Order: sequence, then C-alpha cells, then structure tokens
Amino acid sequence: MPVDAEPDDERGNVALTYVGSTGSYLADVYADNAAARADDTPSLYTSHFATCEHASQHRRDT
Repeated sequence: MPVDAEPDDERGNVALTYVGSTGSYLADVYADNAAARADDTPSLYTSHFATCEHASQHRRDT
C-alpha cells in the first residue's frame, strides 16, 4: 500500500512496523485517526490514494 512519505499525525490512520527479517513494512490500517490515537500509535501515515491528485487515474474498475 503506498503511503505518503511524511507522517501525518492529524489525519493519518496507517501505522507502519518495520519487519527486519524481510526488509519490508507491515501496515496496520485503522478505521480512522481517532482509533489509531486510542491505540497509542507513535507515527501515523496517510494512504497516498487519499492525497494524490491523480488517484482516480490509478483506480481499477471493479
């Protein structure tokens, strides 16, 4: 899942955890920012699709 590069603690609802054994990140997606804050998440990110001005061009038809 693409996320914006900079944390957004006011709007973000995605917490990233680095998985050293695989060199990747695990994304925990919360229903909203308040839910993530209630879980005391240190840094929150926003899905890039929520902020990208060209997001509609990349969405797949279902």
